[in-house]
This record gives sequence, C-alpha cells and structure tokens, in this order.
Amino acid sequence: MAWIWVGLAVVAAVGLAWPLLAMAGHGVGMRARRALRRRVGVTTRQTLRRFRARIDRFKLTQKAQVRAALLQDPVLGKAVAEAAAHDEVDKDVGLDVDGAWERAELYLDEIVPSFNILSYFRVGYSVARVSLGGLYALDLDPADAERLRPLLADKNKSLLFLINHRSNADFVLLGWALAHRVALSYAVGEWARVWPLEPLFKSFGSYFVRRGERDPLYHAVLARYVQHIAQNGVTQGVFLEGGLSRDGALRPPKVGLLDSILLAKHDAAFRRELWIIPTGITYDRVLEDETLIQEAGGRKPEHWQRRKLLLRQARQVAGYLFGQGWKWLLERQRKFGHAALRIGEPMRVDDWLAAHPELTTLDRAARKPILEAYATQVMENIGRNMAVLPMGILACILQQRQALPEAEARVLFDEMAQDLRARGARLWQPHPRVRDPFKLARQMLVRRGVLKAVEGALVVTEGAREIVAYYARGLHMWMPEVLSPTRNAALPVPRDVEKVG
Repeated sequence: MAWIWVGLAVVAAVGLAWPLLAMAGHGVGMRARRALRRRVGVTTRQTLRRFRARIDRFKLTQKAQVRAALLQDPVLGKAVAEAAAHDEVDKDVGLDVDGAWERAELYLDEIVPSFNILSYFRVGYSVARVSLGGLYALDLDPADAERLRPLLADKNKSLLFLINHRSNADFVLLGWALAHRVALSYAVGEWARVWPLEPLFKSFGSYFVRRGERDPLYHAVLARYVQHIAQNGVTQGVFLEGGLSRDGALRPPKVGLLDSILLAKHDAAFRRELWIIPTGITYDRVLEDETLIQEAGGRKPEHWQRRKLLLRQARQVAGYLFGQGWKWLLERQRKFGHAALRIGEPMRVDDWLAAHPELTTLDRAARKPILEAYATQVMENIGRNMAVLPMGILACILQQRQALPEAEARVLFDEMAQDLRARGARLWQPHPRVRDPFKLARQMLVRRGVLKAVEGALVVTEGAREIVAYYARGLHMWMPEVLSPTRNAALPVPRDVEKVG
C-alpha cells in the first residue's frame, strides 16, 4: 500500500507544481523573446547604417496586409467573377465564385513575398560575396553609380530595372553589386520554386512568375500585384528576355510584366514618376554555358526536370572548381574572370506614355506591337551598355579563325579592343586580379579543353566550336556581319555599327 500512497503524493505534487512551473517558464520565454527582438532590432539598425541602400517602405509591409489589400481590390474581384463565369461556360460546372476566390488566394500565397532586411543584406549579400566573389572579379563602372544617385535619392520615383538574362547567378550578382545602393524585388522564374531556394528568394522580396500558365485568373492576380507594388514605389527588377539566352545573343523582349506595369500608370492612384533603368550583365564565363548550349533549340524542360537540371549544373560547377581550382591558388587572378554590371541611360516612362495616350483604350492584341517596339528600344539600350569582356573578344577572333599564331592573336585582341572602344562599346574596368586580360581568356579556354596551344599557335578543338560561338555572339550588337545568332531571334542592329576588325 505504501507505494500507492507514494504515487498519489507524486501526482499531487506535480499537479500543484505544474502551474507554477508553467508560469515560470512562460516568464522565461517572454524574457527570451524580448531579448531576441531587441537583438534583431539592433542588428537591423546596424545593417541599415552599414549599407545605406534605398529600401522602399512598402517592402516592409507584412505579407498578410498585402494579401488582404489585394483581396479587397475591385479589379481583382471583377477578374474572379469573370473566372467563375468562364468555368461555368467552358467546364460545364455551376457558377462557383468561392472556388475562383480560393484559386486567387492560392495564387497570392504563391506570388506575394515576405521581405526581410537581415535575410537580404546579411544572408544574401554574404553568400553572394563569398560564392561569386571567389569566382569572379566584380566589374562596376563608377559612372553608373553617379547616374543612379539622383534617381535613388528621390522616393517619389518608382524605378524598374530591366535586365538581360545570362545566368541563373544573375540574381546573386545583382544583389551583390547593388547592395549598397538599392534593394530590388525580382521577378523569378519557376526554376527557383524548390526548397530551400523558394523561401530564401521570398525573404529577399522576390516574387515568382509561372511561365506558360494558361489560367487568365493567375495573370490577373500577377498583374494586380506588380501594379500594386509599382504604385507604392517598390523598386523592381525584371529580366526583359523572359528567360536565359541559350546561344549567347540577346533574345527578343517579353512584354507581359511590362504591359501590366505601364497600364498601372494610367490609374489616378499612380502619382509617382516611373523610370526604366536598362541594366546589362556580362560574364567572362557563364557557369552553366554547356547546359544552355545543349538546350538551345530544344523544348522547355518539364517541372520535374528542372530540379535535375539544377543538380547537374551544380555538379558541373563543383567539379570544375574542386577538380582544377587547386591549380590556380597561387595565381593572381580570378578563376572565371570578370562579372560585369552596366547601367544604361535611364528612360522616363511618363514621356513615352504621353506620346501614346491611346494605349489604355486598346486591347492586349493591339497594344502588343506598340509595347514590343518600346521594349526593343530598351533592349538595344541594354545591348549597347553590356560590358565587352576579354573572353568575348578572344572568342570573336577564334570564331573567324579556328587556328592562328598566339602572337598574332594577341595583336588582334588589342586592336579589336581599341576599335570597340572607339565605336562606343564599354569595355572591362581595370582590376588588380586581372593584370593580363588576353592571358586570362586564353588560359580559361585552354583549361576547359576548348583551346589548345600547338607550337606557338592557338587551335580550337573539335567539338568546342559552339562554346566559342556562344561567347562571340555576345558582341552581336557590334559585329553583326560576323556573329549572326543562330537560335535566338536577332534584334535590329543600329545603323551606325559597322564590321569591326
């Protein structure tokens, strides 16, 4: 019987002590949470003082508030009603407005990000600086910073960075290069909708865009979101080509998101000036160039294939780094040369809209040619401002001559660089890690097996000519007769550009 009384005493003691322990634990938990909030607040303020970048106030709005505001938007409500009516006609089902609203809420949960200052500037910037900083010499033109300064300082201007798309690393490069100037909200493709990239990109303020989605309601939700953030002054970054260049040349512009943002300007609530910032990205070595070349002319991979593609690209880069990177530890140069970012002359959208007052009265089919012509002008601006890098010049030489003496190649390299600079092309900036640009490009191609040195001559190896052509096509704006694109549709070439060399 004694053990029964002992057990009852233990149960009674625990029953009496549990509320006291819970209250004590609750107090400890509250103090810990308060201390954590204070620490996060101090770190956030330190981060803002360190970077002093433009952070649009609306980016700090909670996701739930943005979502609630859009669900109350009358334009979105009309789109939901039309979607329900469309379902009734096409799918032979009853008018299910609740089902359409559920779809709209699902799309909003997918699209709307949750920006976090520490995630963007501490995690994202650190990862970018360590990863890309170990691969490339960051190449920025000081004149671009001066060109951006007055626009970034004016909070009454809404800025839209329109960018060419060379690599999946473009997002990382832009965040790294512009971290001390502005925090961008990117339009990201479905390729990044895998763990842990999806929550990470959303914490950076990026929103995801489905390519090829046929549901009109999805496009209505996406359009209202980009219009909503543009009206509230959020600085956005959109890849104007809509996807990666597979052959190295600029692709024709995609105008879907641009159409939505420009239409928002005709809303009386959009009182800010809208400016387009043409932005060009160039690399001496695109990390996934071989994969992109393999995809050129092929069909778009399915969703389940994207993860496999990302893993294959990661294995290729890791194998290249850890397989041969140790050989370069004693060399005073970056493994993959330059990663260059250039800003073109900003374009005031309000002036263009004033010249096309009929735009809002036209349907999408009638608007599209007008928008495509405008987007082509932006793309030409981007193409003229993309940095010409050593790899591109050497590739142009090797594209014309598959074998030549190395001494002659160096002379042609210097002459072509001077000619391009005289014609207005923006070449690479001097960098202490890249003392001999010709040697850098040559060594990169030799180590990859694209180029081999035979008795003082440079010879392009069999099966590697497509890689040479890929980098050569990056100079198509300046050498159209020699470097015509094969798979990406070409842009109009400025009339004053003649054959170089």
